[in-house]
Amino acid sequence: MTFAWSPGGDFGSPTYSLPVRVVDGVKSTFINERRRRWREALDLALGWWMLPFALTYRPESEQAYIATPQTVSSLSVNPLIIANAIALIRMHADVAGDSAGWIAEMGGGICLDTPWRAWWMQGGRATIAATIAHESGHALGFGHGGNGVMMGAGKPNEQERQLAVTYYGT
Repeated sequence: MTFAWSPGGDFGSPTYSLPVRVVDGVKSTFINERRRRWREALDLALGWWMLPFALTYRPESEQAYIATPQTVSSLSVNPLIIANAIALIRMHADVAGDSAGWIAEMGGGICLDTPWRAWWMQGGRATIAATIAHESGHALGFGHGGNGVMMGAGKPNEQERQLAVTYYGT
């Protein structure tokens, strides 16, 4: 069954090959404890989806994507998209709104995560993982809907996981 907010519904129809390739460009922007916390949260978040993922890393970089009202558009993020993959990019932003999605013309998804100080200092691993899981859900083709992580719950619920597994044929 497909819902308007699930992959193949109104939000989008990604066509990732399995395992879904995830290219992490965030971990390399952190050092020490923050790097370890990011990796643990990412592993937890991807594991919640119960899909086969293949995780690779972008080269070391200290530069985050700077998001401003002038630079945030599908055209500005297109160079960051990796075909047939979900690209994780660290973003600094003064603008609110979703920070992930799947761009049909580019054949890939993107998660632009904004790790503000309070997120790291006050949020535990599960809080960070919930954000990653939600934004990864957008890149997998989910919109806001249901009653799981795509609507603010801590992690994907059984319905979301089943929709993802059914859509990707695993």
